[in-house]
Amino acid sequence: MAELKVIRIHIASDDSEDCDDEIAKMYLRQIKGKNIEFTYIFTGAQNLTAEQSRAHWLKTFEPYVQGLQDSPTEVKCYTLDEYTLLPSVECDYFLQIAPVRSYDGANLTVTEKYVLAGDRIAPEGQVTSFNMKDSDVITKKFFDEGKLIDVSSLHMATMRMDGSLLACINQPENPFIKYILFIAFKFAFCRMPPSCPVAEKFSIGLVTPGQGRAANYHSVMALAKALQIDKKMEFVTDEEGVWGPVVHMVDSRGDPLRPDAPFCAAQKYFTDIFGKSLESGLEIPKPYYRLAQINTVLAAVDRLSPREHPILGPYHPPNLFCRKSKYNPEVFYSDFGPDNIPVELESAWKIFMENSQNLTESFNPVYDLFAAYVLVGLINGEDRRTHTREEFLKNIVQEF
Repeated sequence: MAELKVIRIHIASDDSEDCDDEIAKMYLRQIKGKNIEFTYIFTGAQNLTAEQSRAHWLKTFEPYVQGLQDSPTEVKCYTLDEYTLLPSVECDYFLQIAPVRSYDGANLTVTEKYVLAGDRIAPEGQVTSFNMKDSDVITKKFFDEGKLIDVSSLHMATMRMDGSLLACINQPENPFIKYILFIAFKFAFCRMPPSCPVAEKFSIGLVTPGQGRAANYHSVMALAKALQIDKKMEFVTDEEGVWGPVVHMVDSRGDPLRPDAPFCAAQKYFTDIFGKSLESGLEIPKPYYRLAQINTVLAAVDRLSPREHPILGPYHPPNLFCRKSKYNPEVFYSDFGPDNIPVELESAWKIFMENSQNLTESFNPVYDLFAAYVLVGLINGEDRRTHTREEFLKNIVQEF
């Protein structure tokens, strides 16, 4: 029997707690009937250095992934800086699921295809793909060579888990599931800090339909449907065709429950990022209102589960966004990990965990998993870039 040809795949990823990159790598390691050599390039992330990302993968995920394989394989792991300094590297397929920080690919030869999770050139009216940050030179190199395959960011944003895909991952001892549920929860309940280098670029688009992919907005409205929040308060479809809750904007500082807190917290968040530049005239800036709609749902989720007072028994606390002061509502920031969730969010986290099987529509899109799915298609002679979510889910649960 002829020995299978070796396929060399190099993957640049910004592994962090969101686990999307890690799931993509777990999926690729389970490809059947192929002889594949993997090289991982860790670029680092907002809160993790490349060295920390590599160490986390090797300690938390690699032992589990090795156990999934019939024949465990040795994987080469480099930081991006280490990879850049190699005299020359060659692979058959390169998968870029992270910004590559101005790495120009001068030492890199790709014999087949270079797959980019994102648009090399953003379609008119769309924001630049996140993975294109400081990645213009290397993507142009492989575009000019006729090897670049870019995967639409807008299309990737439609790729979300369902119960069957979650079940594939939610196996005993699987370390991925904790991070999948945590990041879905955090993306719903928390915003990127105003000090984040990309806050000005992405904060509006994450929450505002029509001004970006609005991944956070759609996730939270899916959460509202799944937990039947829309049956407990007024939801409407507005003049822009966007469905969401009615927001309380009347100053209610005298009300201990502060029903206007979701709007005040949204206003403060964007003011902290942009100052007053979003405001003009009497009209409420759209990002303020959309984030207030998100916050209104999240406050309602929090109130689904009363707290337990040692003397008074069950009680409902003031509005979720008044955790520091009743007079200065503010959003939660995504600056914590799965092992140090703020105490004010513990009740909502418990609700999220208990209902997770029914909340997959609210999970963050699996952008990088879809890019890895496109890569597998290319290896098998199939272009999967335009596959629908239904096609993606049907095929990938069979390939996991």
